[in-house]
Amino acid sequence: MANASSDVTVALLVAVISGAVGARLTAPHERPAGAAFVYTPPAGFVPADPERDRALLGDLARDSSVWLRPGADKDGYVPRVTVVHTSKHASFDDDDMDHAVKGMPEMFAQDGVVWSEVRHGSHVRPDGARYGLIEGDCKKGPAHYRTLQLAFPDDTGASIVTASFSSEAAPTWEPIFEASVEGAKGIARRSEPPPLWMYIVWGVGAGIMTMVGMRAGIGKGTT
Repeated sequence: MANASSDVTVALLVAVISGAVGARLTAPHERPAGAAFVYTPPAGFVPADPERDRALLGDLARDSSVWLRPGADKDGYVPRVTVVHTSKHASFDDDDMDHAVKGMPEMFAQDGVVWSEVRHGSHVRPDGARYGLIEGDCKKGPAHYRTLQLAFPDDTGASIVTASFSSEAAPTWEPIFEASVEGAKGIARRSEPPPLWMYIVWGVGAGIMTMVGMRAGIGKGTT
């Protein structure tokens, strides 16, 4: 009886260690992009001019890239795209996006904007590159518009693409900007925690193999 209890204890210990180590060894690892992040806005957008577009955009940040679409949506809102960089590293998995969306109302409120969530999530391109998406409905005075933020991990942190367009025109612009994700370059791969099933498979497999091996050894010792 004592030997049986000892065998189970050893098997459980091996299962726990193997589950933790094996899952992390076999899970996808980080892979740098090896190039700077580059985003190409949809057709029809042109670079904003700091002087010409000051009345519309205010003072443009030096480290940002901004594009405008000449003309306006039917309610008078001029669609625009902004790309900024942050040194914050994140994989933009589901947990990251759940955390990020909680701070959006407060962040927009600093500029007098009432922000409410439309959707958010973590997505993967066909090539395996992961990015985050947050869409919000914004109201500031008479202006009513949407912001669609696309967050991409890069080699020095993350690049955030923010597309703004009329709420009325959202059904038109949403698929266009989502399709533009495919053309983004310089996206790094960040390691993510292995899924629960991977820990279970490694742990159970190692535990069973340990029990079988120990039982086989005991059988040989008694013959």
